[in-house]
Amino acid sequence: EGTMGPLWFLPFAFAASLSLLALRRRVPGIATPRLVLPLATAGSALWLVILDRSDPAPGIAVFLAYEPALFFGVALAGAAASPVWLGLSGAAALGLGLILRAWGTGGTEQLVLSVPLLAAALAFGPPGTRATRAAADLSMAVYLLHVAVLAVMLRTMPFPLGSMELGAAGFAVSALLGRALLRSGLGRLVF
Repeated sequence: EGTMGPLWFLPFAFAASLSLLALRRRVPGIATPRLVLPLATAGSALWLVILDRSDPAPGIAVFLAYEPALFFGVALAGAAASPVWLGLSGAAALGLGLILRAWGTGGTEQLVLSVPLLAAALAFGPPGTRATRAAADLSMAVYLLHVAVLAVMLRTMPFPLGSMELGAAGFAVSALLGRALLRSGLGRLVF
């Protein structure tokens, strides 16, 4: 498990996304925001509650843990470029994540952090600008550095594995290191 979750999930997400795209082309009305946002919210809530109370085998748990990201990915795709629907999707994910977290349900970080940040990026991030290029470079740097940063942090800091505090600190340190590397000649070669 550990860092393998995203790597195991990516092929499945790719196949699921292609399937959803085919379904959307065949039945265009199925992806309207008024339909997919409530379904993503209810589906994610139900999914996380059931998953939290079950004990799947580790090999399948890797896939199952990320389903809410897929549900809300469909909601964000259904929102298209509408800032209102993107904002509602981000707010729904954040609210649901905070409620489930307060109830002690695991796996809510993707709803509290990832979906709202992605919704904001889609709503406010103009494509093809210098700022978006810098953000893309920094994202890749964080992606490549975070495993090493988290490994060091787990051995040197009091954050529990899987905590939101560890995730936020790991992201912040990875972003700072990534920014420093991107400004150096080495970073421009690597990233």
